[in-house]
Amino acid sequence: MKSKKLINIFMVAVLMFASGCATTGSVQESRQQSAGGSVITGIEIADYTINLKISNAFTYTMYRPSDPYKIIVELPDVSIGNFRDKITSNKAGVTEIVPSQIETPTLSARLEILLSTPSTVEPEFKDNSLIIKIKEEPAAEPAKQMNELTKAEEKTEDVKKVDDVKPEQKTTGAKELPKATEIVQVNTESAQDVLKVTIKGNGSMIPNVFPLDNRIVIDIPDVTMSAFLPTSIPSPLKGIRAGKHKDKTRLVLDLKEKTGFDVTAVGDSIVVAIHSPGKEYAAKKEKSEEPQAKVEIKTPEGPVEGIYTGKKISLDFQDADITAIFRLLADISGYNIVVSPEVRGRLTMKLINVPWDQALDLMLKTFSLGKTIEGNILRIAPISVMVKETEERARAKEMEIKVEELLQAVIPVNYAEAKKISEAVDKAKILSPRGSITIDERMNTLIVKDVSKSINKVKELVKIMDVAKPQVLIEARIVEASSDYNQTLGIRWGGSFSTGSIGGQNIDIAGNYSVNTPVTSAGPTVTNPGGVLGLTIGSLNTVKVDLSLQALETIGKAKILSNPRVLTMDNESATIQQGKSIPVQTTSAEGTKTEFVDANLNLTVTPRITPDGFIQLKIAAKKNEPVTIVGATAPGIDKKEVSTQALVKDGETIVIGGIYTKSEKESEQRVPLLGKIPILGWLFKTKSTGPNTTTELLIFITPTIAR
Repeated sequence: MKSKKLINIFMVAVLMFASGCATTGSVQESRQQSAGGSVITGIEIADYTINLKISNAFTYTMYRPSDPYKIIVELPDVSIGNFRDKITSNKAGVTEIVPSQIETPTLSARLEILLSTPSTVEPEFKDNSLIIKIKEEPAAEPAKQMNELTKAEEKTEDVKKVDDVKPEQKTTGAKELPKATEIVQVNTESAQDVLKVTIKGNGSMIPNVFPLDNRIVIDIPDVTMSAFLPTSIPSPLKGIRAGKHKDKTRLVLDLKEKTGFDVTAVGDSIVVAIHSPGKEYAAKKEKSEEPQAKVEIKTPEGPVEGIYTGKKISLDFQDADITAIFRLLADISGYNIVVSPEVRGRLTMKLINVPWDQALDLMLKTFSLGKTIEGNILRIAPISVMVKETEERARAKEMEIKVEELLQAVIPVNYAEAKKISEAVDKAKILSPRGSITIDERMNTLIVKDVSKSINKVKELVKIMDVAKPQVLIEARIVEASSDYNQTLGIRWGGSFSTGSIGGQNIDIAGNYSVNTPVTSAGPTVTNPGGVLGLTIGSLNTVKVDLSLQALETIGKAKILSNPRVLTMDNESATIQQGKSIPVQTTSAEGTKTEFVDANLNLTVTPRITPDGFIQLKIAAKKNEPVTIVGATAPGIDKKEVSTQALVKDGETIVIGGIYTKSEKESEQRVPLLGKIPILGWLFKTKSTGPNTTTELLIFITPTIAR
């Protein structure tokens, strides 16, 4: 019976090989059947298709390792049955299948499928069968493993050049290499303060490189991606992505933080040397026998978006244990993983071509789990467990403080006020519940009693706050300019008349008759300042006409400069003033009281020095003067004040305020009717212009840091 069964199995295997497929009609695995497990019952290979048949319902995981020609299929809780040897195929798309059985930590079947060319695969689950369809698209899958860049990165033709890396040029070597058509390898190498990313092609390559925020974008024209990207990413890199764009392949190096880098093209390789953040890279580039192509570094117009940068995988599970899925994700990501015993559950999911870190986050959200990463160790536990651990650590810390011995420290304060530092300590809640702080104002000292850790924090705060403040010299210039103008023009007429003898009687009519009076004066003689022209017209002492022409013009100018200066410390207010106190008497039921009103020049300023060398000023400037008010018993106060805030660079001068006033006045005196006659009317009127006054007030401020 046994020999007959072996003969039947041999005949079936011969038929399978002849037809180009490998099948088993009935697989008997005593251990799995007795335990109720699933067994692989058939592996059929056709052109670009693999059909896996399982005895019962099953779950599977399919992913790619670093080899672009290989696909791994894992079947949890499934036995490989009699498929223990390598299966060679002569069908298109598949070279061979290598089955293997994994016993620990859980039973699972593993199939390593070797493809003829780098291709994309599409799984289909149907009736306890897994059909894997292979689509021959060379280098398509590696090019899709990372997130695509945004459209802004496509517009790199018009970007501005920011730097050129010009390695040494030689006449032999790389010029003899053919132009590369594909990228065959991408790897990383860490050295002291430098991480080198090497991109190797099957010929010479001339890339275009440009920085973008915390990224380095590398465009290589006319090549395809045939290499898989590294899964282990050393610092300062955060991830490596690749994608196909029109007539070029684009690689993006995501950095943890912005840092310097150098790019060189040597032979068939492109080397990107990324400097460690915060350290000056002073090493010189090593000379190479191979000539180096010119690498152009550009700046794009738009940013690159993307949250998840992990390697893309496809997952299809039916009611699978989440612990096994976490272990699988750890193998793909390269992290060591620790799963808390409280993590339990089963999951059905189907994800096609998604980053592994996105798949991990989806699972964590589904089961209310949290994660922590320490170095290369990934820990997964329920959120409630992590919260409980945090609370327990806080309680343990409180217990340590309660049982710790109290110490006392006397901390002197040199420049600052001890009271203000004490207020800062209270607001920052640096002291423990058992701590206390006392101020000695006489010695400007703090007396702190608390645990050692809190005392050290107070000392650190004192070290930061107790520094000498810089001083600022504030110089103000208050300029007052005024001018006045007066003009008077008029004519004065006078005369006398005598008739001589009429009827034996002498009749005289004589006197000074004023037709117009431009000045205050008696008689025809004008004595006021100005230009005066006198003229007498007569005939034999019978008729006399007196004419007096007056022109007066007055111009006055005045300029007053006030220049107060004051020196103060940073963020401290200072005031300087000069002037008079005017006594003013007031009368009331209580009697006469004398009060003093200030009329002075005053400058009040508070400077604050900013970290970038500017000075922020809060200014109040006043210039008040006593003036005489007609009809008032006490003088009035002419006020000129400005209050403002300004930002000034050290040593520069700004105008913080200005007042400009102008007044004009014209008056005319004339003889009724005669003064309105055109042209001749000027002989019978006086016109005055003024007083016309102009006043201008300007306030200049110049702050200077005293060193």
